[in-house]
Amino acid sequence: MDPCLEHADAAEDGTFRPGAVGGGRGRRLLFEAAVLAALAEQRAAHGYDLRRALAELTEGFMQVDSASVYRILRRLEREGFVTSTWRDGEHGPQRREYRLTHEGCRHLLSWRRHLETRERAFRTVIEAIDRLPAATPARTGT
Repeated sequence: MDPCLEHADAAEDGTFRPGAVGGGRGRRLLFEAAVLAALAEQRAAHGYDLRRALAELTEGFMQVDSASVYRILRRLEREGFVTSTWRDGEHGPQRREYRLTHEGCRHLLSWRRHLETRERAFRTVIEAIDRLPAATPARTGT
């Protein structure tokens, strides 16, 4: 069953708490949400598949190493947002397959609200930059 199929019950109670990775700067801010979103789209994935999905989902913005992906997957699993099972590999050893849980979907929806707030802030700054006169000289440090 798809844990995000019935997400209408995902409470917007204002208790959003990004994980340790998600609370950082730059790309790290997006990392947890992107992993959860990729799992929601894929329904089940191996770590290597997630690396590829993250790059595609973020249009190349997020190129992460395997260790980072597995680190966040282990944390998300400890927090109950992800489950994993061992599956036989097609051409080799068993591989761990990860799935989003119902709680993981609820957490992803909380991320959405948080990211929308950040997006509005970014948009406001971009609009302020766009209002600058075109004739404003660039600062060159001289």
